[in-house]
Amino acid sequence: PEILAGSLANDLQRLPNDFILVLDDYHVITNPQIHHLLELLLSHPPARLHLVVATRAEPPWALPQMRARGQVSELRFSELQFTRVESEQFLRHSLGDAIAPDVITILHEESEGWAAGLQLMALAIDRRDPVSVRSTRLAAANEDIRTFLWDEVLSKQPLEVQNRLLAISILSRFSASLCESVYAPHGSQEVCEGWGRNFLSDLLHANLFVIPLDGSHEFFRFHHLFQQFLVERRKERFTAAEIAALHQRASAWFESHDFIEDALDHALAAGDATGAADIIGRHRMELYNRDQFARLRRWLGQIPPEVKNHHPELLLAEARIASLNWRFTESAVLLDHAERELAHGSLDPAANDTATGELLVLRAIIGFWTGDAQTVVNNATRALELLPADASHLRGNAHTGIATGYYLDGDLGRALGYIEERLSETPSLSPAYAWLLQTDAFFRWLQGDWTNLALTGFRLLRVSEELELSDQQALAHYFLGTVHYMRNELDLAEEHLAKAFNARFVLRLMWWAQAAAMVSLTYQAQERPKEARQVVEDAQTFILERHAMRVLPAVGAALAEIERRQGAVAAAVARARQVDPGPLTWALAAIEPRIAQARALLWLDDDSGLDQTAALLAELREFCDRLPNRRLACEVEALSALLQDRRGEREQALATVQC
Repeated sequence: PEILAGSLANDLQRLPNDFILVLDDYHVITNPQIHHLLELLLSHPPARLHLVVATRAEPPWALPQMRARGQVSELRFSELQFTRVESEQFLRHSLGDAIAPDVITILHEESEGWAAGLQLMALAIDRRDPVSVRSTRLAAANEDIRTFLWDEVLSKQPLEVQNRLLAISILSRFSASLCESVYAPHGSQEVCEGWGRNFLSDLLHANLFVIPLDGSHEFFRFHHLFQQFLVERRKERFTAAEIAALHQRASAWFESHDFIEDALDHALAAGDATGAADIIGRHRMELYNRDQFARLRRWLGQIPPEVKNHHPELLLAEARIASLNWRFTESAVLLDHAERELAHGSLDPAANDTATGELLVLRAIIGFWTGDAQTVVNNATRALELLPADASHLRGNAHTGIATGYYLDGDLGRALGYIEERLSETPSLSPAYAWLLQTDAFFRWLQGDWTNLALTGFRLLRVSEELELSDQQALAHYFLGTVHYMRNELDLAEEHLAKAFNARFVLRLMWWAQAAAMVSLTYQAQERPKEARQVVEDAQTFILERHAMRVLPAVGAALAEIERRQGAVAAAVARARQVDPGPLTWALAAIEPRIAQARALLWLDDDSGLDQTAALLAELREFCDRLPNRRLACEVEALSALLQDRRGEREQALATVQC
């Protein structure tokens, strides 16, 4: 080689003009003497020579030194990849200007800018009719692409490399460690350990349609046309059982690296719905702690009912979602079902304790809304003994249950004191701490304590932003917006309330309905009547779509109040009378349905309307005597004064206002 290189260099040096020598498909060269010959030639290149090497793999030359000396320019896939504009220029040149823009978009996206793929697709389209893409034509193009990829790429790889490529084609993205875990010939993980990084490096250097997904070259994906080709070939070489095993190993790797969505997808692709259910059961607390209930609902929706109905942890998760949406009857049925499944002893002791604690918390929540104070306290206290420290969301709910149990007994001071004690001993950056702040804000809201509600609302907002708790963030905005509305700071009220209202898919439905009512009242106060009405009408539609009938009266009351404020008194009375207020347990609505009805009836020139108002106010006053609710009590007394004034009892009306 040394003699040949010297002789060739001398001959080339005598050429009178610059010339280009192109060596195509250089990757097929396997003779090391040829590599050595060319490397010697390039160590002292002839002045007229410009060497172009087209190859799928880097030549085994001293490329780093050549790069350092500025002797080499490299064009890789990212440089050769067509942009959308370049694809359009190429296709219009090939097919004419009649080709439709949507056809160009489809072909560009299918090819990902790969020029050869785009060429093969273009050949399959009739130049006389390039306006739309027919599936048969694309199928013909794909067949040409498959032939090209087999003849030019896969068939030229060693069998072991082919099998690895086919195995990891189940993955939308892959890393060295993931490849090693998925491809385990003969079921032996140890045999394959450590090969992944070199394998991916070889793929990258060979330009085997591998695209890095990050700057550190940790994760990669295949060009999707190449992946489609591999998927089809995989079905020919691997059995269904072998493919399922690949998915199972991928699922295990993804779960161990906290890519739970991917773990679920691969478990389901393996046909292992029970395994997927187990994954959800193991990770549901993480979603609870991060307020990711929409994501949890999506996960649960992927599990067949016949599996879910015998999985206590998933039944509990379904019950939690139902309770968040005020579907308490459904939640209670699911809890009974979960309790029966827990009795079968299918869980290990630690998981069983956690599930039992969760069951008790959810029963406490139902008791909370039905007003059963003792049940709430007993269940929540027992739950705290069973729940692990990392079940922060549920532990926060349990503390809330105990405090609200005290409140239901009429002891607001004890409830607030309990929350204050728990806040002092709970880490400030934890979901439990956010729940405690929310509970404190809830009590301040009930009491109309706007100053302390503002302070707690800001604390809740800061903590929930730090923890990325979207539900709690939206609730903090609701509380702060309410404070500003009550202070007649309408622009600030709108700013906060709009954030709560726009979080319709993350804020608990009961609070979202209150946010809708408060946004509507704010718009009305800003003299924006059409927007005020539109908000509550949209809220009604959304709640009906969610089948949350318990929440509907609060929005109906808000709409009646807006109609009254806009002067449509008769319509307001009719609507208020249609609203079924339900049992008077908490009076949580921004506009209590009985208050909306009383306000509307007061403006009727009708003694029977005044009598009905008096009856409603008497019911509300008795409720406020049982439970400390200063916000509601103030509204009751204000309406009582107006009622007295309508009846000509002016002195009594003034005395009521002064009290």
